[in-house]
Amino acid sequence: MKTTEETLANNIRTLRKNMNITQEELSNKIGFSKKTVSKWELGDCIPSVSTIVKLAQILGTDVNSMVGYTFAPQYFLGIDGGATKTDFRLCDAEGKVVNTCKLSACNPVDIGMENAKVVLNEGIETVCKGIPKSLISVFAGISGGMTGKNKTEINKFLGDFGFSKYANGSDVENAISVALDGKDGVAAIMGTGSVIFAVKCKNRYRIGGYGYYFDNGGSGFDIGCSVLRSALNAFDKSGEPTILLKMCERKLAGNIVDAIGEIYQKGKTFVASFAPLAFEAYKKGDKVAESILNDSMKNFANKLNVCKEYFDKDFNIYLVGGLCNDADIFMPILNKYLDCKLKVSICEKSQVEGALKLAGLKGEI
Repeated sequence: MKTTEETLANNIRTLRKNMNITQEELSNKIGFSKKTVSKWELGDCIPSVSTIVKLAQILGTDVNSMVGYTFAPQYFLGIDGGATKTDFRLCDAEGKVVNTCKLSACNPVDIGMENAKVVLNEGIETVCKGIPKSLISVFAGISGGMTGKNKTEINKFLGDFGFSKYANGSDVENAISVALDGKDGVAAIMGTGSVIFAVKCKNRYRIGGYGYYFDNGGSGFDIGCSVLRSALNAFDKSGEPTILLKMCERKLAGNIVDAIGEIYQKGKTFVASFAPLAFEAYKKGDKVAESILNDSMKNFANKLNVCKEYFDKDFNIYLVGGLCNDADIFMPILNKYLDCKLKVSICEKSQVEGALKLAGLKGEI
């Protein structure tokens, strides 16, 4: 069995290399010479307790892990922060769910970084209650988490918890992970927004996903915006009559024109929340709703048809995201416009399961 000194030396060396920093860079961060850092990593001498605490902070771990005998996590935390909600799930090493939590959206672009941290902190503390964070490996895939300096700031935020391991990126990573599980194919995300990734030999090719100003087809925002537009046109009689008007006013608890300010103020997530009305009205035979879903699915099918350009043999397309709850309605419409050779199916697993895989959980979840 290794001594504490040997374990500490190995951990300093391993964690430093994992962070891709040199001994000299670590020495500058900690305020000691490169020669001293080298001695620590060789086990020729050990840092003081206060220095070990600083090293743990710099190297993204905690003191217990620094002097322990293994970094193998016993628990895995997946975080899926979409544009509408944030899903937290903690599992043990066997994949058994220990705790879950669902909170509001944590996209830092929409709500600000500090508010995003509040949501993340609440969820983490809730699902990890009673379990040492030094035993937990976490991956947080967050909408807006790669914009600007957000990735760096969220990574630093996660580092302050003392997790065994931690990493973060976009919620797209969660979707690709759960849909493709490391294999070639296409992950098509149909949530508040939409984006398609064709993955071949670890290379990614994106179709769409340029934001709600530019994307059309296959997203809650696209459909929700069309619902509201059609309701407004029905209100002032510039468009066809539709039951969507009454449905929107019921949801808004008042006159739709009077609510325009509220709609703008609440933004894209609120607009996307009107998408289910299109499916509800479609089931009731509303022709305007039928037209909305036809237009949206046609546009999305056109993007999916592009994917065949990236493959020289058969491949699978998996649809992921909240809009898939209404797949029984939109799939027949989508199939009308899809290349008949394409194999499209719904991914039955949730995106937080992709985050768990990225956190390191092996096998079936």
